[in-house]
Amino acid sequence: MTILHELTHTLGFALNFFEKYHPPESTEVYKDPVCKLTKYKKNYLFLVTPNAHVYAKKRFGVETFIGDNGTSCPAGIEMEDGGSIGTAGSHLEARTYNSENMIGTDIGYPVPFLRFTDATLAVLMDTGNYKINWANAKPLVYGHPESIDGKPISNFAIDPPQFHFPSNYLMTTQDFTGFDYRHYGSGEEFDIVSNIPCDNEFYSPYCNAMDSFYNPKKETYIGSSIFVDLQLLPKPSQVCEEGKAILPGAKI
Repeated sequence: MTILHELTHTLGFALNFFEKYHPPESTEVYKDPVCKLTKYKKNYLFLVTPNAHVYAKKRFGVETFIGDNGTSCPAGIEMEDGGSIGTAGSHLEARTYNSENMIGTDIGYPVPFLRFTDATLAVLMDTGNYKINWANAKPLVYGHPESIDGKPISNFAIDPPQFHFPSNYLMTTQDFTGFDYRHYGSGEEFDIVSNIPCDNEFYSPYCNAMDSFYNPKKETYIGSSIFVDLQLLPKPSQVCEEGKAILPGAKI
């Protein structure tokens, strides 16, 4: 999956290529391929080219993302805001696209957890350089409208996960089970909120929006990974083989 990940970058999946995206059969580039938005004091970056927009609209059930002070962006595919140059902006946001092969963090357990999905194919389609065989993609079960009740998960795209993620998505100290009941975390993902050093630049996004986005419930623990926006999403320490599942609970 690592080779596929890096090959996808060379095919044009990178922030510095977005301004060169164009329609098929045309060399005229899209005018505004990305859109920036602030909501709950958190900054977002979306790819809003045609296929990215269609993908996001179908997945999240909205035409437009509304930010603070009435600002807006067309619904689009959110790009990673964490990490260094080369990571930020050039990968899918792991909070929203967990288990997709083009997230920006090495989970250490790529197979069979990671998937090459239609989210990535939508981005490659928008380069204008390829004809895509959509049958080669797997569905992204995480956050998928059909994964729960057949409807888009309300406010899943840009609202606080503590309020809007399905109840089995975020870990607790008593339950490390992943969203699909086929993987679980190690417990290493937990950080104690009272120990967060807000004078550390790493935590400045959190400290600026901790009450509005990252930890509005004022939980004792948050996640340790900036790539999932410090949410308690389990990093797989074990993934079940086909046909098996995990009973919810903490690892003993």
